[in-house]
Amino acid sequence: MLRSLVGSEMCIRDRVSTQSTGRERHLEQGWEGRCAPRGSCEQQGTSMEMKNTVQLLPLLLLLLSRMAVAKEDGMLLWVSRLGLEHAPLSLRVRRAHMTLGGLHALVADRLLRPNDSTDLRDGQLRTIDGCPLQELHIDGLKDGDHIVLLRSQELFMFSPSQAPYRVTLPREGRRLEVTSLGAPARAFVVEEFLLPGEAEQLIALAEPHLRPSGIGLTEEDAESLADADRERVASAGQSRMRKSDSTFLPSDARGQDGTVATVQGRVARVLRLGHKISEVHEARTHMEEIQVVRYRPGGHYNVHHDSFPSASGESRMATVLIYLNDRSTMNESTNDKLVKSFSGGETWFPPEDRPGSDYISCQGGIRVVPKKNRAVLFYNLVAGSHMPSEGGLVDVASWHAGCRVRAGEKWVASQWVWNTRFPDLPDDTHADAPVPRDPAIGIGRSLDPNDDL
Repeated sequence: MLRSLVGSEMCIRDRVSTQSTGRERHLEQGWEGRCAPRGSCEQQGTSMEMKNTVQLLPLLLLLLSRMAVAKEDGMLLWVSRLGLEHAPLSLRVRRAHMTLGGLHALVADRLLRPNDSTDLRDGQLRTIDGCPLQELHIDGLKDGDHIVLLRSQELFMFSPSQAPYRVTLPREGRRLEVTSLGAPARAFVVEEFLLPGEAEQLIALAEPHLRPSGIGLTEEDAESLADADRERVASAGQSRMRKSDSTFLPSDARGQDGTVATVQGRVARVLRLGHKISEVHEARTHMEEIQVVRYRPGGHYNVHHDSFPSASGESRMATVLIYLNDRSTMNESTNDKLVKSFSGGETWFPPEDRPGSDYISCQGGIRVVPKKNRAVLFYNLVAGSHMPSEGGLVDVASWHAGCRVRAGEKWVASQWVWNTRFPDLPDDTHADAPVPRDPAIGIGRSLDPNDDL
């Protein structure tokens, strides 16, 4: 740019030492490739430098002033819908007099497609990490920020990222990190998801009511099993597909001091389904009862999907798998109960080229080692098509398995989150022995519904 702005001829000196002759060769050339008279650089150097400086100074000042105005008055944002975060569109916006409503309209217009049947202005703006964009956050936006536009009633989903997402839990006084696993599925890990003592409480509530786990099969899963296995699944609910004991825990289970409800509230907070008490209450209506599962030696759950296609599009959107023990003892503070250390039992996300017959090798792909209080989050539906109105499409990449436990006992809790209010299931779905209920126990009953959780 400077070359085009300067009309005077300039000289460039290039000294090249020649050891063989000891002499110096001078290369003198103008900007346009014309050779200048020998010695002109030495004779005109000082005067030309001053002349060029004087000519360039106004242009440099003008350029800097324009950059300052642009920085103060506008910025470049990246905008996308869910499922298209990897290919966001650029949006240049003027900072002056920008409001949340004005920004919403600009983003909606930028992302609107000819075949859209819904008005995107009825949706909600979120930051890329899922925080609702509010009026007070507008001034905090900066160049390069990524904004996601949700349709009306659309639930948020994290997208794969090299950097972890951070979720603040104000009432617990801590912050959790949601880290992408890099698996074919949208899968993430959250360390220290449970607080001390919660894992032990969940196990204590579940253990008296454990029964052999059943299994639900989609047509695709059933076709992948041998005929004999399908018959065993149909008759006994147990096969080489799954071997474990489990039960469901209602959120008002007697004697649990609100532990189940608290864990469900944390699931809602981490998944960005709500941050106020009233919103978390609503989010919990999308959740099944927590299932606690015990795997003994030889226990496993072969590759499967957690979601089931339906004509209504209603299905399990997300799975949060929480490890309740690891290779240490449980309830170490009192030593009143010990759980044997175990080996194996990893959670496996197979590679995309997994052979159809390879259901339990646990080779390749991504394996998550169980660790007490660690949680694994993964989405079962295709982002952008995960709501019932969009068909609730199953993400084929969400294949996963529980690898075989080689020794000891493995305890986990599963929380399934639906893309709608959790519908009533058939009577035989919860075939486990019932857990007594206590309606007096609930989350946030002494808190203002508008308080942050």
